[in-house]
Amino acid sequence: MEKVKSKLFTTDKEIIGSLLNPVDANQWFVCSNQIYHWYPPIAEAIRPRSIGEIGCRWGYSLKALLEGWSDVNFVVGYDFETYQPGSNDYCRKHLAPLFPKIPFTFHNQDTQKLDTLGNVCFDLFSVDGDHTTPGAYHDMNLVWPHIEDGGIMMVDDLTDTRVHQAWAQFTREKGLVGWYVPTLHGLGLVRKEG
Repeated sequence: MEKVKSKLFTTDKEIIGSLLNPVDANQWFVCSNQIYHWYPPIAEAIRPRSIGEIGCRWGYSLKALLEGWSDVNFVVGYDFETYQPGSNDYCRKHLAPLFPKIPFTFHNQDTQKLDTLGNVCFDLFSVDGDHTTPGAYHDMNLVWPHIEDGGIMMVDDLTDTRVHQAWAQFTREKGLVGWYVPTLHGLGLVRKEG
């Protein structure tokens, strides 16, 4: 954790940079350093070869992770665009030029209707989609079989009681001990031992 703390950015807006969507330009959460500034040092510590995310929206989390470690083989995002129509295209359009060596794939997909992510595995995966207890629990169980041995699943918004209940149930049932990162919304990390 000390390695993570020593590499924190000044503000989340600084991390997001040119990816910042104009609708968020003066929002309090990008002007603070309470969310995304943790992501680059986490990615640097993990050094993933592949990154996935459910709930990409504008791609801020992916950008923050790639600021910490961009030597990855591919990035895959899933977002049903319930908050922002066109957000998958926005991610593709704005992330690809920033990280031209990385192939990006974005799926406009309701993950609640999936029972698998196919034949793909990830070293690092961020779950930030459905925030109902059953929805978050489903997404965690959907992602877990696709985490490489030694890989990490991140779950955002643990301060949301519904997401926290899903996290508690998931980790308890799997016999896992996770780490809590004190971001504004609470971030849980759990490693898949193999």
